[in-house]
Amino acid sequence: MSIQSIRDGSKGVMAKVIVGFIIFTFALFGVDAIVGNSSGGNEAASVNGTEISSVQLERSTELLRRQVADPSVSEDVLKQQALSNLIGRQLLAQDAESLNLHVSDNRVDSEILRTPEFQSEGAFDEVLFEIVLRNNGQTPLDYRNQLASALLFQQQRLGISGSAFLTKPELETLLRIGEQTRDLGYLTIKAAALGEDLSFSTQEMNAFYTANIDQYTTEESLNVEYLELKIEDFYDQVDVEDLEVQQRYQQELESAGDSKERRAAHILITAGDDQSKAEARAELEGIQQQLQGGADFAELATAHSDDPGSAQSGGDLGFNEQGVFVPEFEEALYQLAEGEVSDIVETGFGVHLIKLTEVRTQEPPSLGERKDALELEIRHSKAEQLFVAAAEELQNDTFSAGDLAEPAENAGLEVQTSRFFSRQGGSAGIIANASVVKTAFSDDVLQDSINSDVVEITRDHIVVLRVKEHRPASPMAFDTVADQITAALVATASRSKAQELGQQLLADLRSGKAAGDVASESGYEWVKVDKVARAQTDLDAQLVQTLFKMPKSGDGKQTFTGVTRTDGDYVVMSLVAVNVPEDNTMAPQQRSAAQQAISSQLGARDFTEYQRSLQEEADIVKY
Repeated sequence: MSIQSIRDGSKGVMAKVIVGFIIFTFALFGVDAIVGNSSGGNEAASVNGTEISSVQLERSTELLRRQVADPSVSEDVLKQQALSNLIGRQLLAQDAESLNLHVSDNRVDSEILRTPEFQSEGAFDEVLFEIVLRNNGQTPLDYRNQLASALLFQQQRLGISGSAFLTKPELETLLRIGEQTRDLGYLTIKAAALGEDLSFSTQEMNAFYTANIDQYTTEESLNVEYLELKIEDFYDQVDVEDLEVQQRYQQELESAGDSKERRAAHILITAGDDQSKAEARAELEGIQQQLQGGADFAELATAHSDDPGSAQSGGDLGFNEQGVFVPEFEEALYQLAEGEVSDIVETGFGVHLIKLTEVRTQEPPSLGERKDALELEIRHSKAEQLFVAAAEELQNDTFSAGDLAEPAENAGLEVQTSRFFSRQGGSAGIIANASVVKTAFSDDVLQDSINSDVVEITRDHIVVLRVKEHRPASPMAFDTVADQITAALVATASRSKAQELGQQLLADLRSGKAAGDVASESGYEWVKVDKVARAQTDLDAQLVQTLFKMPKSGDGKQTFTGVTRTDGDYVVMSLVAVNVPEDNTMAPQQRSAAQQAISSQLGARDFTEYQRSLQEEADIVKY
């Protein structure tokens, strides 16, 4: 982990402007009160006495549904994963609190400003920021809180995974294993060829059909009629005055104030396997003497710094606001005058020499630059009042109505009809929303044929729905699936025949019969591939994985195994030889990269174990 890895591309005052922006826009998302999702409700789980509400679970499940974007994934699977995620986050949050970990507001704002999804032409775009969050059903404050949690969890992860290390003997052993190659011999028994002459009686096909009827049953499905309200529908019913925009802009300026950014450069020397902390400090003292003798800071950084992210640019870390760097680094930086170099500073990353290269004041965006975004905020805020009132009225009208026709007429809405969808939902439109699918298949709506309560798609988009037509699951006619049944029987039988033949050939090979003879007598080709590497891509991945799991014979003879591939083919394999290089031939740069990659994997494993230990020690109750 280097200082460069926490470098931030924030824009000074703009980071404070975003805080004001978020405060104002948070008021735009208040529909929770209508749909009953703001608080209360049953709990989904308890973690060391802290409750996880069913509302949190529903929202987390919906967010996961959008991320997965696969309607075939069941609601139960998504909900279980979402609950597991919530429990994991709650455990980490409690652990972070016990460790007194903290993420500054500036750090969060800086991350928001430099997020590519919120940028237009390389700069932060407030309108785009709002649109992206709205489409994901999030408020700015929700997003800030989630981002702060993610950054906090990153501290925990780096604190544990960053402590993983390899000794030199371990590294040498792993590199030799990584560079190991193996010589392979194999033949392939094609399952499809063994199934060409297979046929099955009607009685056999009927027996298979009956035993596997679940595979030949149509999915339960339905379609719904629905009324839809979006906050955007009310935009043209409100006016925004220039004076309101100017007042909102002035409030932003007052909230932001003045802000200075500092451009820093550093030379980092790390301690580790190669040298102790005292040796690292001694090395940096030598560099410090060169600086005092007139050497160029940037040249020394390029030649000696252990920060790969900044060394090539002379140690430059760019412009950053206060709150970005670790406290020890930042305290030293803010004591420097422009052009001045610090004394030696020690942080968790190593020892540094820090240079303040430039100080600048970031000017806030002009009214012209902010006008469109501010006007949208105000318009949205005003439209929400109309939206809330309309949503309440729609809820009241549909509650007692026998259909959607009268409520639609009262609200000036159109009754729309969805496509048919199963319990897994659809791929687009409202039927891709898990809450809509769950509501449509609920007992009240499906069995009792009543209008649903208001269903939230996002905080600015709601629907009320009613089942129009329900199609229960039913078996497909035997004649319509006869070809599928025949294909399934052929695949199963040919797979079994290939495996049976392969086992016979393996027995011959293990008895000492030559591989070439076994192959030719059975009508197959014996293929030899020398020096197969672990990362080889021109061979079937399943064969490569199996090859490197095969044990080496103690007497130097070949070892044999067989594997059924996913397509049903059976492969008889021979491990002919294991080739281990005596000396590691990696270039220093590759060696360093390999060491970092292995350490990263070890660190990830350590953090996984740490999370597991938190879970084992916690009092977790799932309701």
